[in-house]
Amino acid sequence: MEFWLKIRVLLRTKSFRLFLIAALIYWTGFTYYYLTIYTDLSKVPGQNIFRDLIWIIYWRWNLDYLIIGGFFSIVLFEIYFLSALRKRFSDDTLSIYISPILTMAWAFVYMLAIDLGVTYFADTGFDGNWESTRIIWLGFTAQQLYHNFFFWFVPLVLIAGITNQVYIRTYSYTKTIRSFCVLMAVYSLNLGLLDPIVCQILWDNWRAFGEWSMGGADAIFAEGWITHYILFAIGWLVMDYLVKNWRTEIEHIQKPLLQK
Repeated sequence: MEFWLKIRVLLRTKSFRLFLIAALIYWTGFTYYYLTIYTDLSKVPGQNIFRDLIWIIYWRWNLDYLIIGGFFSIVLFEIYFLSALRKRFSDDTLSIYISPILTMAWAFVYMLAIDLGVTYFADTGFDGNWESTRIIWLGFTAQQLYHNFFFWFVPLVLIAGITNQVYIRTYSYTKTIRSFCVLMAVYSLNLGLLDPIVCQILWDNWRAFGEWSMGGADAIFAEGWITHYILFAIGWLVMDYLVKNWRTEIEHIQKPLLQK
């Protein structure tokens, strides 16, 4: 099917139209957040429900979209890489050898980065070096190595490893993207629940992390932090549903178009 015919079919699906409407609403909300809330350092939760909801949804935009873009880019790269190798190797070879080797090669990078960060703290005194500005590797301090690779790069390797296996098993972009959406939904829940559980175990106060300001995002009350990631998880599951429906609707629509 020609490219423009594919676009024409996609635009005729109800699911894609719903996606466009949702995207328009989302970016309208983001514009409002960025212009009226993001720049207001005096904001206090609890005074305005509408304002709190907008704040919760977009609060960590400068980190969330780096993660989403980075994760999706790596997944696409691996799919492209495996697709190119498909002409030279069997599916068994790709699944049994190449995919695991690729995944563990990424794993070595994060193991090295985390080990460098933790070893630096352990060998020189954790309490006195947590805020150290010394560059250890790849332009990162020990604290940055630990956080960046533990919270983001490790899940990325898991997500990319699972999605490339789905691709090898099905060679379906639809099913591969759907698996990516489900994995991102679970990852979002992990991010939302990790810190309250840590704070409850260490200090018997699951809300303590609500005062933290991390990675360039201002501090947000604990319930808002958790809700942010729950909403993200719901969004990824909705995306999975839409992608599934796109495929079904496209198959239903494209047949009469091809016959014209």
